[in-house]
Amino acid sequence: MSLHGVRFVGGEADPGSPRSRVRYVADRLVYGIEAATEDDVYLQTLQTSFRGLREWLMGWTKDTTTPLPCVRPVPSDEGSDGRRLSDERVHLASFEVDDVRIQATVAFSLSTMGRFTRLYETSATLLLEATAPLSLTEWKQRWIEPLRDLVLFGTREQTVVLFLTGHPDARCDPLQEIRVYEAPDVAVHQPDHVEYHQRDLLPAGIWEQEGFSDLIAEWRKLHADLGAVARSLFEVLNSPDIPLLTRLLRLTSCAEGYHRALHDDPPFTDEEHAEMLEAMIDALPEKATVRKHYEGRLAHANSQSQRARIRWLIERAAEADDRLEGHAAKLTSRLVEWRNDHTHLPDEVTMPPLHELLLLNAVLTYVLEANVLLDLGIGENTKYCLAHGHSWDDPIPAYVVSRRT
Repeated sequence: MSLHGVRFVGGEADPGSPRSRVRYVADRLVYGIEAATEDDVYLQTLQTSFRGLREWLMGWTKDTTTPLPCVRPVPSDEGSDGRRLSDERVHLASFEVDDVRIQATVAFSLSTMGRFTRLYETSATLLLEATAPLSLTEWKQRWIEPLRDLVLFGTREQTVVLFLTGHPDARCDPLQEIRVYEAPDVAVHQPDHVEYHQRDLLPAGIWEQEGFSDLIAEWRKLHADLGAVARSLFEVLNSPDIPLLTRLLRLTSCAEGYHRALHDDPPFTDEEHAEMLEAMIDALPEKATVRKHYEGRLAHANSQSQRARIRWLIERAAEADDRLEGHAAKLTSRLVEWRNDHTHLPDEVTMPPLHELLLLNAVLTYVLEANVLLDLGIGENTKYCLAHGHSWDDPIPAYVVSRRT
């Protein structure tokens, strides 16, 4: 057993007293191996699950036939205690992505207590097997975090890693099982309702198995290309307790970073900018402090403004939802003006009304969702996904009405 990130958090330590008390906390508990850091934990097979994974895999589809079928439990013979017991695993999908075999499984158990009462329990897991052992850090960065964020994005519901176990080789010897325990990095909230799939933005069931494999591959590539922007964006989406003012400020930063990471279009080439920058610096007085002051600011002149970046994202989102056509300029102004006021805090700044904060948060989230779907390259499924979500995740009608008033 190993503890990582252990730190002292309080207490009184008196070596000469038997009643001394100290308190330590650890970021991670690794059971089954001694390792100084997560870089020293190597696993070839890994099994995990996320909150909402079962609901996502078993959600609604475009038609009645589904390549990721809903589970229908079938009772087995009656047990010796008079109860019917059935434990079965249904493999929903099995495919390979970047030399890692992924198997999505739903396990169910059925227990009938007496003549009229039945209890169904289901759970979903992902089993990943690499061609060679990977460190725990690699597993988390390349697979666990992207897949967790995919479930978050697909269900529009908060998610956390429920468990993580693995084996150092493909034999999966139970005696060599390694378990990793970590506290969630967000405050966990109860879901607002039972039927997760009502809010599904990216329903798993609309892809055949081959298409599902392509979806996972494209999602991992998009996640890697976004880098720190992905971590920030999905942290915001996974934290429903963030105050509205803070949430909107972070979303505007994420929107700017999203455009810069994937769709940056500077006015000039790097060579042209460097040549003009040198000419401008040479035209300044030769005083070192003056040149240093302007050089730092002019170095960033060859980039688009936040206003241009956000407007581009809104206009692109209109490709997937034509109700946004003609609203880019006004919506961009409202978002950027709000962001500037609450970043620079001039004397005349006022608190935005609650209804406006709610609306701007919802609209910008919707715009970012549309752009993520478009960047996944799922074609006509982009419009389908946006059009078939829950009504409370569709702020566009409320925004259109607000512009008329």
